[in-house]
Amino acid sequence: MDKSENNSNNSTIRRREITNNGEFLRINRLIFGGSFDPPHLGHLEILRYILKNNPNIEIDLIPAFISPFKQGDVPSASTKDRLCMLEELICSFEEETALHRKPKQINLLDIELKRGAPSYTSETCRIIRAKYPNQEIGILIGADSLAGLELWHKIEELLFYHSFWVHLREGFSKEKIEMICSTLCQKFRKYTPRIQIFWNSNIISCSSSDLRHLLLERKGTNVDKEIKRYIIPRVLKYIENRSLDGLYY
Repeated sequence: MDKSENNSNNSTIRRREITNNGEFLRINRLIFGGSFDPPHLGHLEILRYILKNNPNIEIDLIPAFISPFKQGDVPSASTKDRLCMLEELICSFEEETALHRKPKQINLLDIELKRGAPSYTSETCRIIRAKYPNQEIGILIGADSLAGLELWHKIEELLFYHSFWVHLREGFSKEKIEMICSTLCQKFRKYTPRIQIFWNSNIISCSSSDLRHLLLERKGTNVDKEIKRYIIPRVLKYIENRSLDGLYY
């Protein structure tokens, strides 16, 4: 860990598991990374939920070049197309919140795409911390990533400097998540982990890989109602206009 970074506030904040009916951890910025291949309604609902309950924060959307845990799973869409689809996602959010949205709440960053190597969150967070040295910065992950958090590159550094905001994923009960949190806090108690769980967010349970599989199952047919439950209309229109059908279905 870089001792030159000043983050004395983090060492005094205790780990808390807080429901969405209670007080949220205080942050200024949230890092939302992923493949976004393609972006879907689950991603959009996460943005809605977080900014509704935390209206004064900014969210950095950061598509990964390749996840260190998925180096054999290269994204189907190009980096340019994934950025453009995320722009469509942001436009969808801005259209529905135009009357009360604060400016510049969602930022699209291509720092991991430009790096052109496996995307380590620790390296990305160092860049963000350097740019915003006086901000409290959280990291958004799914419950599945929480389960493997101890395997992350430089996890001790990440736990020291950042809180983790966890949205539920299918197959992870409250009891299972509490057990994972307890294990993490015992193993890394020196770093005082701070974990925010979205217990009752009712976010659509969907992943980009789920959506790709649905599309592949319907190869040669029109996208049906089941798929439209998960895909953002503006993103679907982009896929069709760019003739990306061969990548996804």
